[in-house]
Amino acid sequence: MLSRAFRLLLCLLSLAATAAPWRPVPNAVWHLQMSYLPSTVEEMLTLAQGADVIEVDAFDVKAEMVAGLKAAGRHVVCYINVGAWENWRADRNGFPAVVKGSAYAGWPGENWLDIRRLDILGPLMTARLTMARDKGCDGVDPDNINGYENPTGFPLKYADQLTYNRWLAQTAHSLGLGIGQKNALYMVADLVADYDWATIESCYAGKWCGRFEPFVQNGKAVLQIEYDGHDYWLEEICPEARTHGFSALFSNRELDGWKAPCNVPLAQLDKLLDLAQHTYPATFSRPRGPSASWMGYYFRCYDPDGVCLGAKGDGLFFYAPGSGVMEVGPVRQFLSP
Repeated sequence: MLSRAFRLLLCLLSLAATAAPWRPVPNAVWHLQMSYLPSTVEEMLTLAQGADVIEVDAFDVKAEMVAGLKAAGRHVVCYINVGAWENWRADRNGFPAVVKGSAYAGWPGENWLDIRRLDILGPLMTARLTMARDKGCDGVDPDNINGYENPTGFPLKYADQLTYNRWLAQTAHSLGLGIGQKNALYMVADLVADYDWATIESCYAGKWCGRFEPFVQNGKAVLQIEYDGHDYWLEEICPEARTHGFSALFSNRELDGWKAPCNVPLAQLDKLLDLAQHTYPATFSRPRGPSASWMGYYFRCYDPDGVCLGAKGDGLFFYAPGSGVMEVGPVRQFLSP
């Protein structure tokens, strides 16, 4: 007969095993760092500019980096491509030809996967999720979970995609990982209960942000990113993101650290840049847009010459095309208490 203490221990172990996976809180400040991976935790934190959630590539990031970020109070999401084969990944040779379909247009070295073949992809994707877990990631960002909408070379149907996407969520949860729905806008109604948050790209550009409101209505975060190359900026993106309750940021497509988040309070530095703009109207009369952050700089650029004024740490910096970055002086010299 089991002792009372042993039964209590089994109960506690059962509760630990079934504990809810981590999920970002609504309106969390987030940051993506993909094409350039800093070598130190300190540099990553500088680039992240106070973000609560930092996303990195599951293959590229080291466990020591994840541990350091978590020790600094950050949560780490690890990116995994679950819908396309990539010819540079360490496990690339494990994917047989039978599951590799058409080339993924616009993404050299990638081919769509036959997500119906869970007998083959299941062990491969479980290994990737396990890798993320073992590195200490809190959750995963599974990319390309909407293959059925694309010319994959396979006759994929919505039902095939739904089966695969639910399997991904169940497997991530069984490993103690949170998981976000990546795009797949037509699947929200069927997946909002299975996924812990949503990560969406270019919904403002595509005018479909509202499709992800069910996540917010269910108390789940929506992490929104809009990319440069369009004729809009934060003054258009941020008000709509706030209306929906999303955590939005503006970035380049390289995801190398340059960003302009909607919900980071940087009023003091904005005051500094406003002062400079008022003091030197001939140089700083036509801002290209609101302030942004990149590589630890908080800056604002101006037409027609492309000059920028920014702050980093205790220094005020000026940038001019062809001349590079020049330090003007300490920030405290320009700001009254």
